[in-house]
Amino acid sequence: MPLLIDEATSEHSLILWNATDEPISSVLVYVETRAALAAAFRSKRLNKNQFESSKELFEVLYEKIMEVQVTHSLLHRASELSELLSLRSYDAVHLASAETVGDDECIFATYDNRLSSAANNLGLFAAPLTS
Repeated sequence: MPLLIDEATSEHSLILWNATDEPISSVLVYVETRAALAAAFRSKRLNKNQFESSKELFEVLYEKIMEVQVTHSLLHRASELSELLSLRSYDAVHLASAETVGDDECIFATYDNRLSSAANNLGLFAAPLTS
């Protein structure tokens, strides 16, 4: 969302996005982002033109993302992570997705303190939080 809507973390998010060779995310980021944009429009945080422009930009950015598919084994792992680390369902899916990448150079980007801590607990490097 900070890449699509002006937020306190937008500049930091753009730095992270530009620094990556290959952005990776669970396919769930698509529905989460579109739902968040719709909520911003409904709450009048975005006008109609901003809403439409944000959706178009998201489509461009999403094309660059390597998708991690949601499989039964990923859902089982996410369920375990949810229980062990007190995570919300989609957060657990994103964390399990990052685990499947298995790349030592992978940076887990989130502005959620609990999710960042959970990623670090699993040995993933979470980008430093800024706001």
